Amino acid sequence: MSSEDYVIRGGVEGRERLRILSRVLQPFTLRLFEQAGIQPGMTCLDLGCGGGDVSFDLASLVGDQGKVVGIDMDATKIELAKQEAAGRNISNIEFRTQNILESIIEGEFDVVYTRFLLTHLINPIEILTAGKSCLKPGGIIIIEDIDFRGHFSYPINDAFNEYVQLYTQVSIDGGGDPFIGPKLPGMLQEVGFENINMHVVQPAGIT
Repeated sequence: MSSEDYVIRGGVEGRERLRILSRVLQPFTLRLFEQAGIQPGMTCLDLGCGGGDVSFDLASLVGDQGKVVGIDMDATKIELAKQEAAGRNISNIEFRTQNILESIIEGEFDVVYTRFLLTHLINPIEILTAGKSCLKPGGIIIIEDIDFRGHFSYPINDAFNEYVQLYTQVSIDGGGDPFIGPKLPGMLQEVGFENINMHVVQPAGIT
């Protein structure tokens, strides 16, 4: 996968889209981290970190004795994340520009996290295998991903429904899977993970 294959805009505009998405999802993601047992001092890997919103949350949770490495293939987003980390004087984060399907991930981690990455991949098992290979014994993998069939609006809106149909088709045409969410437990079992838990979250809003 290259940045040209990614079906959603990258760069600066993509960064701002991710900032909005992260603001909506932050309460759910932080609750997930609490349930998973993220503790001070842990080392965490954020695969497909985008502009680093979740990386910053992880850095706050693991504290000065911990460390977070954020990896993304979009060099523009990584540069923006580095600038934001420097501006906020956050020293326990390292951001790397890297295509994780083309090179080995350096380091061992207590936690491997990814959000909305596997849905875009032709073979998501590759990423799960790569993530498992850099986990410390007893480490945790945390995945947030989608089932796009959960999108709806009320009252019914033709433009919204067309957006859902268009995105679904573009994702499938690009080799991704917009309905990957329910398949994740089976994929994790296939790679060899144990003690698998699953939670379904449905964000909703009136604005």
